[in-house]
Amino acid sequence: MASETGRTAFKLALLATPAIALSAVLGVWGGSLRAAAYDAFSRKGVTFEYNDHSFDLPDPAWRDQVTRFFDDFRALFHREQPFKNSNALGRVVERPLAPLKGRLNIVVTNGTGFRKEAFVETGVTLPFNGGYFNPTKSRIIIDAEGHGPDSPALNRSLSHELTHAIMHSTYPDAAWSPWLSEGFAQWCEVVDLKQPLGTRHTGRLREAAAEQMPLKQLIEANQAVFTAAGNNRYYHASYAFVAFLLEKRRPALQKYFDEEALNGPVKAAAFSELIGDPEVIQSEWREWLRTP
Repeated sequence: MASETGRTAFKLALLATPAIALSAVLGVWGGSLRAAAYDAFSRKGVTFEYNDHSFDLPDPAWRDQVTRFFDDFRALFHREQPFKNSNALGRVVERPLAPLKGRLNIVVTNGTGFRKEAFVETGVTLPFNGGYFNPTKSRIIIDAEGHGPDSPALNRSLSHELTHAIMHSTYPDAAWSPWLSEGFAQWCEVVDLKQPLGTRHTGRLREAAAEQMPLKQLIEANQAVFTAAGNNRYYHASYAFVAFLLEKRRPALQKYFDEEALNGPVKAAAFSELIGDPEVIQSEWREWLRTP
């Protein structure tokens, strides 16, 4: 398990988006105006039940597209999951990543609605994020400001947060290290469900190569940096590092994944013991980024 320094007190799984002008606008609007805009949007929303899950969507036109993506992504994830049949350190992990179990509420809202939901649930408006999964309430909230039901950005957001939900459903007591949780969720982001999981996000790899974040800084980062200004730097690095490990050191990453999935804290030396010396791994990672 990740240490307390590796996560916030309120466990959230988040999706980064570039800071947009909307966040600045929201900062100067009065609270009553924000609430009125959110309430007006909510009255236009549609809530319906589907396979023991509920969806709050802007209008009925979204129903088929979003629920089809929801079903197809779950099927794709279950078919291609990279860590099934785990057997780490001689211990069989009994719960490989599985389809969602239990009830899940998915809310697709506009920017104002997202900031209000985030503030109510977390105490902050998350101006630098575009979606999050709340495991306590089993809810996914997506900011779809400016996007339609077939938007690639919406599909990426849904697949990212559904990955967090599946991981939590399978291992409800795990406290994932932010770099692993967010990197893996980004690795699973898909726009076109005809593509396999792990389709390369070349733009993020280029960004990670340009930014050259030290590996120690990444693996020791807490969840707060993934919600702060400049969080894209950490998202790019975590994606690039997980993609590197899955391609070059998959058995080692699987062992580390299994270790974090087990109840109890991960010891400080777990990364070095299961994946390798961080300085050696950093050199290999940077070389891989130069020729992805």
